[in-house]
Amino acid sequence: PGQVQSSGTTGTISLLIDLTQIPSPLGFAPVLAGETRYFQLWHRDSGASGGATSNFSDGLALAFR
Repeated sequence: PGQVQSSGTTGTISLLIDLTQIPSPLGFAPVLAGETRYFQLWHRDSGASGGATSNFSDGLALAFR
């Protein structure tokens, strides 16, 4: 819940992540020390012509200790 957001005029969003319930292909799983997890944002851009396009952010790797 809350993952669909509008960036408004600032162009930014924020999302609190529960490190005990990270989505994975096999369901939710906790992050464990020593793991590296990868995150990416899927977003929609409004084009100058009024149409919207789908796009992805740069990927981010986080190493947990």
